[in-house]
Amino acid sequence: MNTGTSAGLRLGVARSNSNLTLSWPLPSAGFVLESTTNVSSTNWQRVIEMPTTNSGRLELTAPFDQQGRFFRLRKP
Repeated sequence: MNTGTSAGLRLGVARSNSNLTLSWPLPSAGFVLESTTNVSSTNWQRVIEMPTTNSGRLELTAPFDQQGRFFRLRKP
């Protein structure tokens, strides 16, 4: 699992076959998960997949269909 830190929240990432599972701890009110294909871009978009709750974390499974898809948690 790879992780990154955003304002004290740790985003967990695990790959399974053709999917990525992203997770972050609850509570995380006000944070949104965004993605882009260019990490230098200012054009980050909200992820359309909806997270579920699993063992005190929000968890989301996204297709691993693009090389170079980057994710971040951001508090607007």
